[in-house]
Amino acid sequence: MDLIEINDTNYQSYTHIPIVAFSFAHGGAMGEPGGIIIIDSEGQTYHANYVYGDDHLDPSHIKDVIPVFSHLSFSLLGCQTENTDWEYVALGFGNNLLVRKDLSDRFNKAVEEAHFEYAGQLYQRWKGIVMSLLGISRSKQ
Repeated sequence: MDLIEINDTNYQSYTHIPIVAFSFAHGGAMGEPGGIIIIDSEGQTYHANYVYGDDHLDPSHIKDVIPVFSHLSFSLLGCQTENTDWEYVALGFGNNLLVRKDLSDRFNKAVEEAHFEYAGQLYQRWKGIVMSLLGISRSKQ
């Protein structure tokens, strides 16, 4: 599946995505500062950036695409949510991940079984883990 770009000109077309997991990076994060990756229940992947790019996604529109964003509180150590439908996973260095609760137990088990040697490995592999839990093979990614 192709990566779908979400920006300020098209975000209204993506306000009802059945999101199962999404990552977002703070403006000073390692990797892609301001980057957002969303995976939906069919394995479609979306990308947005709320910091960089000529046609970025305005931060005020993030909650329109990702409603749980309005339930997040941020700190220097990551974020928290009072929304019990989501579980937070730290990806390190300003990168954050939220996994829908009905998938989070299997996600956590897969991460545990992977025996990552350092936090950056989860940052690199979380998308593949989610896709595999959705039953989507690498050839379709």
